[in-house]
Amino acid sequence: MEALLLVIGILSLALLLKIVVTVLRVGFYVLILPLKIVVGVVGALLSLFVVLPLAIAAGVATLVLSPLILLVPFVPLFLIALGVWLIVRSYSSGKRPAA
Repeated sequence: MEALLLVIGILSLALLLKIVVTVLRVGFYVLILPLKIVVGVVGALLSLFVVLPLAIAAGVATLVLSPLILLVPFVPLFLIALGVWLIVRSYSSGKRPAA
């Protein structure tokens, strides 16, 4: 059994040495290039499935909320009209507001 473990250890060291020699001979750029491609594909998929729906949702929210935002200057007029309406309603019902 020890002989088998010794053979496996020697083979794994030989494989590790072969990988190190390949990296040093070929260079890091050639080995990193596939990783760059994978990162590019992951980034493209992330932008397609995450950023694009968020952008569409933001656009729809803008289309829905922008008319309401344009009505903001009329809020004081609306509040004044609401106050006048409440006063007129309280007088027209026959009850006097408490002083």
